Amino acid sequence: MLMRPHQKTLLLFCFFLSAILFPASPTHWKTSVFKSAQAKQQVKSGSKKEIPARRALQKKLRHIYGKSKAQKGTLGIYVKLLDGPVIFARNSFRRFHPASCMKLLTAGAALRKLTPTFRFKTTLEGTPKDNTLETPLYIRGEGDPSLTHRDLAEMSRKLSQMGIKEIPKGIVVDDSHFVHRRFPPGFGRPSPKSYIAPTSAVSLNGNTVTVEINPNNDSGTCNAEVRVTPPSDHLIISSSVKCRKGKSWLRVAANRKGKKLNVIVRGSIQPVASPITLRRRVLHPSIYAGETLKRVLENEGIKVEGKVKRGTTPDNIKVLVNHESAPLQELITHMNRFSDNHYAEQILKATGAKTIGHPGSTKKGLEVIARFMERAGVKRNLYKLFNGSGLFANTSITPRDLVKFLQRVSTLDWLQEKLVDSLALAGRSGTLARRMSSTRADGRVRAKTGTLRDVSTLSGYVLDKKDNPVLIFSILHNDIKGSLTPFRSIQDEIVEDLTAYVDEWR
Repeated sequence: MLMRPHQKTLLLFCFFLSAILFPASPTHWKTSVFKSAQAKQQVKSGSKKEIPARRALQKKLRHIYGKSKAQKGTLGIYVKLLDGPVIFARNSFRRFHPASCMKLLTAGAALRKLTPTFRFKTTLEGTPKDNTLETPLYIRGEGDPSLTHRDLAEMSRKLSQMGIKEIPKGIVVDDSHFVHRRFPPGFGRPSPKSYIAPTSAVSLNGNTVTVEINPNNDSGTCNAEVRVTPPSDHLIISSSVKCRKGKSWLRVAANRKGKKLNVIVRGSIQPVASPITLRRRVLHPSIYAGETLKRVLENEGIKVEGKVKRGTTPDNIKVLVNHESAPLQELITHMNRFSDNHYAEQILKATGAKTIGHPGSTKKGLEVIARFMERAGVKRNLYKLFNGSGLFANTSITPRDLVKFLQRVSTLDWLQEKLVDSLALAGRSGTLARRMSSTRADGRVRAKTGTLRDVSTLSGYVLDKKDNPVLIFSILHNDIKGSLTPFRSIQDEIVEDLTAYVDEWR
């Protein structure tokens, strides 16, 4: 059917009007809408330069994979161009334990649902009358993983400046924003190590204490001194450290004693040794935070009577002091670059609370990730997720599905930018600061590392010389016996070859 001139004019007018009134939403998920300006300027895969470079790369990677089989371990590799085909794959459909590469999933889901500008809030609440509180002092949290003893001191100072001098009805810690199950799956081990600290909506110092052992030679004789920070009525200190010549050896345990944490320090230290600092997890994070707050308030001249206990804040209570964390982007950056397990578990629960509903839990957080994976085309029966950090448990995922998740992230330019920026930079920062230094990959790879006793992993992006992501990769090593160093060297060699490939045709 032929159109008359005035009909064509009307059709064009309608088309331009719709483009103005209904522009493409920047939060839509369809890949076709999100072809970045950078991607459009890139040399396309399949060009005369790219195809020979790809073949040469594949030959190198086959050789490296062959060498890896001589090692006692299992290797999975999946490499894909961000806007193009798969470059290399071995064991890419086999499930591996990703270790801390799991944090990529936690970070992507949290940034998407909470947004990079989200801030955790921690409040002091109560009903004041003159210079006294008529109610208990309530401390209510949303799961801030970065709250410190210094933050509590600042909040207490503000309360003192309001004229509050007495809190006769004690302190109530409102940790109801999260479920009360403190230990994520895999964390309930009988170990005092700080990297398996419990979670809580009111967390302090990563739910750890710092133990410092100092030979203290100020008087001319060695007198071993043990100090535990922050000062808190929650802690009981027991020490029998001796000063002796020879190699220092120390054993620091942290056990439950009633509702307190009993920190036991044993061993010996050299008279000329530098102070030794260790961190240990607490077992009751909410009570630990409340008891520490009590001590801080008393240091500010505020008299606190009554007990410290858990509870919920009534609706009609006034907010007296409000503390906000740094933006989520900064917290995610810390989590990814330094592989902080506590941050990962706290952020996962907060993501679940925000997206599915209060109270936040590991299960709800993992459900958010599962929905994200479905949009990436990964069915739920193809992987197993148990916590947000990738520590222990039976987490398993294929290299291909990890890359598919990152590919899905790339459909939102802002989300990919934030996630990439949060990762360690080869040879420069975080867990990659001492890897691939002074190689072609130095400053050109943004990635997440993962380490367990028999696991070593590396997943992320290779950048071009203008810092644009070009390749997505996942390298998962499992079943390692002995040192992890040879396997990290294999990963580094692969990534260096990927960088060389990008340089040859970009």
